[in-house]
Amino acid sequence: MAAIALRALAFSCTVPLAVAVLPKECSTTGQRTASCSCFEDVSNACELLVQEDLSNLSVDCSQISSGVLLDDEKAEELGACFARLQIQTLTLSVFSQRNVSAAGLLGLTEGISQMKLLSLSVDFTAMHFGDAGARSIAEGFTNSGALHWKIKLDTNDIGDSGAVSLGHLIGSVRARSLHLDLDLNTGINEIGLRGLGHGLGQSASLTDLSLGMDSLSLGGRNMEAFWERASLLAG
Repeated sequence: MAAIALRALAFSCTVPLAVAVLPKECSTTGQRTASCSCFEDVSNACELLVQEDLSNLSVDCSQISSGVLLDDEKAEELGACFARLQIQTLTLSVFSQRNVSAAGLLGLTEGISQMKLLSLSVDFTAMHFGDAGARSIAEGFTNSGALHWKIKLDTNDIGDSGAVSLGHLIGSVRARSLHLDLDLNTGINEIGLRGLGHGLGQSASLTDLSLGMDSLSLGGRNMEAFWERASLLAG
């Protein structure tokens, strides 16, 4: 009788399943979708995110809205964290984070490039990283397999050298659609525009392209005028 009672007791025991918990900076905004402010502890937040079954992730690290100051070390930590996530869509803003240099941008973008993304949207507006930062972004994103891109690079002191590097990126990635904002980078002249135009000509996959290029030193232009000029310079 004692043995029978013991067996019944054993079968009545249950082990609670572990429940994944989002980082404190995050909230769910839809099915398999999370929206986060910038992480105070990137390592801890990453461990929690890895356990979540997410498809879409938005992270706002803009200095104005998040209040968190990024530097190269933290940018590289974010890149390493993103590389571990199995998601399809990433939206990231590091608007006005001026303490992130070209080295930090390279670590961040290389990490993002390791993700198996369908869609990527990044806002690097007003970071003032110049040509060196633009070259790091172009290098870091070269191996990304994302199909749909949106990259905001407004107001970053980018000149011809950086624009040429971005042209190489346009020509090398497998993106089907690309929205690239370069507004208020007044150092881009005809050499830079030639590099961008050459990248357009080299792309084998783009079917949808939008370029924001107001207030360049060549003067504001609408899309029709840019396409005409780019086709001439790339030829």
